[in-house]
Amino acid sequence: ANNDIRGLARELGECGYSSAFYHGAQRNSLALAGFAHKSGFQQEFSRESYGDESDFDGTWGIWDEPFLQYFEKGIGLLPEPFLATVFTLSSHHPYAIPAEYEDVLEPGTIPIHRCVRYSDLSIRRFFEAARKESWYENTLFVITGDHTNQTDAPEYKTLNGVFTIPILFYTPDGSLKGLREGIAMQL
Repeated sequence: ANNDIRGLARELGECGYSSAFYHGAQRNSLALAGFAHKSGFQQEFSRESYGDESDFDGTWGIWDEPFLQYFEKGIGLLPEPFLATVFTLSSHHPYAIPAEYEDVLEPGTIPIHRCVRYSDLSIRRFFEAARKESWYENTLFVITGDHTNQTDAPEYKTLNGVFTIPILFYTPDGSLKGLREGIAMQL
């Protein structure tokens, strides 16, 4: 709790960036609010900030789809340049999805598959909304996981595979191309 964390938000803040950390869980869940503050985020938004309990998933926090729409609208309020981070929740155990998608999304071969399909749908709808914003074309999007999870793919059941998560960098202008397989830090 007393460690000085030189996170990306602090570094970019010193360069004039505004910053906000979004997560759909309760404010103190997983110590996310404290971590956001300690690592230099200027603002933090949680389930309490969201304020609509009808979108609560019953376990972790706010469903991904509505929370990502809340996140997208919040980004537009940040002074540019900005760093905005969102921590989504829906692809965690108990692998539930909103009732309206139960008969829409295929179940897959393991319980997490349907949740990942729901997260994909939520991210797609985020990008559909973000595409219309003035900040969109000038934004680097980074998508990664916080940890591994259920798998039925043998390559992820190896000693190295159980620690493997993807990281994706996306620019709307398509200037980033390629694939690099190797070790990288989430930071």
